[in-house]
Amino acid sequence: MTDDHTRISPTAHVTAWTWHRMGMPHAELFATRGGWLGFWSFRLLLEWWPRLLTSAPTLAACLAYRHRLIEAAALGHTPDLLIEIAGGLSRRGVTFAVDHGIRTVEIDLPHMVSAKAGILERSPLKERLDLHRLEAIDVLCDGFEDQLRAVLGSSERPVVVMEGLLGYFTMDQRAQLLGSLARALAGRDALVLADVYTADRRARMGLATTMLRFAIRGVTRGQGTQGSWADQETMEAAWTAAGFGSVTSVLPMSFDAAQRPRMTAEEAPLLVVQARP
Repeated sequence: MTDDHTRISPTAHVTAWTWHRMGMPHAELFATRGGWLGFWSFRLLLEWWPRLLTSAPTLAACLAYRHRLIEAAALGHTPDLLIEIAGGLSRRGVTFAVDHGIRTVEIDLPHMVSAKAGILERSPLKERLDLHRLEAIDVLCDGFEDQLRAVLGSSERPVVVMEGLLGYFTMDQRAQLLGSLARALAGRDALVLADVYTADRRARMGLATTMLRFAIRGVTRGQGTQGSWADQETMEAAWTAAGFGSVTSVLPMSFDAAQRPRMTAEEAPLLVVQARP
């Protein structure tokens, strides 16, 4: 195992194994022994006992919910470019490029880009990745807005995906990132997709969401729970203040049964948001 590979977060390994277990296209490329061990260790040691006390959704069910909704909404936009920010070991970029013929750029930190490039270099899809590119960019750096414009190029209908990312950032960092995105995407028929948590939704779901939050803290080593917006209205206002003209929720019933997650919007402890500049 390379040094870069050991620096991949446990979250990336667990989510990649979850996609593989779901049977998502090309997820097998990124399924690791570490992901298998993390997934089943978490399920056997941490997840079974909360479900004796509450009907809390499993972490895997929540990951499937956001992944399938984001996927369906992204494809529904018929993009000419997919940009995935901090996707880790996500299989989405490869799938969009190889199976759907959509130009794809994955933006991540240098060690993650290096590790993923190594995986793809050894993969049987190596010769079919002409529409797929990896870029090492820090989205919180001062020059991110200009770097994103360069990645966008002449794209007219880009989709930007941030799955599982915003929870790692403080509110100020989220505002910075959202502002950079809105300004760089201005003037294009663009769509930004992300998952978010709100405090009122967490409170309404009670113990179930408390247990899930504990689960997320365990998998992310406390880094993936930097706070929630108070409610959906506050969240939408923050996105609007950053420069987005339209901010709405993505709902499962908007898609056909093949694309729809099993969990309903009422059962989900999170929101999937779609925003347009």
